[in-house]
Amino acid sequence: MPTCRPPSWPPATTSPRGWSPIAQRARVLRESCFAADGRLVARSQTLRGRAAVALAMDELFADARGLKTRLTSVVEAAGNVFRFRAALEFPDGTRLFELVDVREVNADRRIAQLFTFIEPLRDADPAP
Repeated sequence: MPTCRPPSWPPATTSPRGWSPIAQRARVLRESCFAADGRLVARSQTLRGRAAVALAMDELFADARGLKTRLTSVVEAAGNVFRFRAALEFPDGTRLFELVDVREVNADRRIAQLFTFIEPLRDADPAP
């Protein structure tokens, strides 16, 4: 079975690219990077297990216009946790949304938990 990355590299540098419209590549990365019992937590739902995540990815990238991902930040990693920002865009540059992902990997170096936040946080109101 392929691995997310060689053990010396953080899995963060590969896994965002798993969210691509190329079904075969996405499938291989899902299988190699996401734990079978992993959990994806988003604002409106929690997905449990690789199969549920796979279905959500397939639905998201089913758009015939060819949705693509683009990293928009560095990948910050510390211990078994990493985070990054990415944009989901169509080939003409139209942005669907931007997200911030925070991911935790397990002892097998697979994503055990993924917390995803759509769009950047708003600025705080200035203090009175």
